[in-house]
Amino acid sequence: MDGTQPHRFPPDDRTTVQHPWVDDPHPQKIHSWHGDGFRIEVHPRDHTGDGSAIQLSYRVFDDIWAGLSGQEPLIFAGDDLLSDPHTGAAHRPAQALSAIFGCESGEFAETYFAAYSPAQLAWRDARAGDLSTWGRNLSTGN
Repeated sequence: MDGTQPHRFPPDDRTTVQHPWVDDPHPQKIHSWHGDGFRIEVHPRDHTGDGSAIQLSYRVFDDIWAGLSGQEPLIFAGDDLLSDPHTGAAHRPAQALSAIFGCESGEFAETYFAAYSPAQLAWRDARAGDLSTWGRNLSTGN
């Protein structure tokens, strides 16, 4: 992290805001989902060559974990998520990220978690299941 504080969003389920963390003269819109201490932000980066998918940057935060551990709330960030622009379901990127990062120890071989930092492994053991549950409920509104 670059030392700046992440932008705080209102506590609704999904908000579209100006992207606060990309140095871009023409900022794109992002989507942000909130609940159960989690916040997921996605930002469209580019279309694939054939236009069948959009490459997304993402950030996954856990404010409850930050309060419990004293760690930063940012748990994961990347720019390698692809999303189908034709699904019509706005919650799908957040659902996909919560499924990817909501995996708990024992669900997969430990090699799945080989790239996790020690802080991410501690977070996984404490909160990954909660992220997975929250993400599954995004489509149902529960």
